[in-house]
Order: sequence, then C-alpha cells, then structure tokens
Amino acid sequence: MYTIQTGKFEKGTKEQQSAFINLFGCENIQYKFDFYFHWYNIVHEYGHCLCSHSNSDIIGLKQEFL
Repeated sequence: MYTIQTGKFEKGTKEQQSAFINLFGCENIQYKFDFYFHWYNIVHEYGHCLCSHSNSDIIGLKQEFL
C-alpha cells in the first residue's frame, strides 16, 4: 500500500512559507500552494508508485526527472 503525503502551507515553518511566497507571490498564496501540491505533486508521487509497482530500474534522480 502506498501513502501520498502532500504539503500544507499553514503547517509550514515561517521560513518554508516565505520560500513559497517568493516562488508563487503573496496574492492567493493558499490557492496557489494547494493547486501545486494537490495536483502536480499527487501526479508526481503517483509516478513513483507506478515505477515501484512495475519494478522499474529507473531510480534516484533519473526517476525524479521522469
């Protein structure tokens, strides 16, 4: 069984929150953060599950780029 953990802006440290504000801008930061982590990140992590399930020999950084 796989578990996908995704980020929560409101639970991040001030330093983490500042980094995301610098990345996404301060307007609608919660929406932008949620959009990234709840859509892109879920698909990204699902890719890791597929690689694992199919016993792929693609690992590490190569898998991240895939």
